[in-house]
Amino acid sequence: MPGIDLPQDRATYDLWTGGDANASLHLMHASNRKQLNIRSDEAYATAHELAEKLGATTTEVLLNALREFKSKRSIPSRLVTLEESRANLAALRDSLRGRPVADIEPPLWDHSYLYDEFGLPK
Repeated sequence: MPGIDLPQDRATYDLWTGGDANASLHLMHASNRKQLNIRSDEAYATAHELAEKLGATTTEVLLNALREFKSKRSIPSRLVTLEESRANLAALRDSLRGRPVADIEPPLWDHSYLYDEFGLPK
């Protein structure tokens, strides 16, 4: 790509891209990059401290943190209001009230009939 010097060694490339093989497609020339302004002194200091300890840039540290956060979280498409939440719960309760209670002998969670007094399979 013109204007971008990609790292030649694999370790630096993985550090830059987070191990994403397609990440080089997202690298842009400096004049086309978007910027993010951090207005928290604590976030700024923490990002710079981690970058210095890891030998990385603050951008790499923040991008890796955001990727990790995104991979561990399920973000709803929109927030549910309190009224919607109560209506959903009421509808669920109503749908469960009409269902009969199962009379299964033995109960589904009781598997003791499969094992002897020593816990071995019969």
